[in-house]
Amino acid sequence: MSVDRDAMIYQDTDGDIILVLYIKLSASKLKQALPLGYDPTKLDHNYLIVWFKQGMDYIGQSSWEEINKTIDERNMLSLLSCGYDTLHELYSDLSQDTHAELLALATKQLAIDC
Repeated sequence: MSVDRDAMIYQDTDGDIILVLYIKLSASKLKQALPLGYDPTKLDHNYLIVWFKQGMDYIGQSSWEEINKTIDERNMLSLLSCGYDTLHELYSDLSQDTHAELLALATKQLAIDC
């Protein structure tokens, strides 16, 4: 798990595989990414976080502490660090096709220059 950026997955109570991306950004880049939701008073909230569930995405601003807490609470694993077999053991509904799609999406989205 990287402090600057990573792609985490977990299986929610509905059985859906959820992809969560986070990336550390400068205040100006974060403001650009969140023109309506950026809160300049949250100085330690310097991460863009995006949740993908059933084709919809939810985007927000977060701190490293909140991200770490969420990762622990939901038993998330890194999509970028763990192979398919390891992830499938924990998330039995994760197919190879879904894994490949999520990995491609995460790799593309996290390749941005910040």
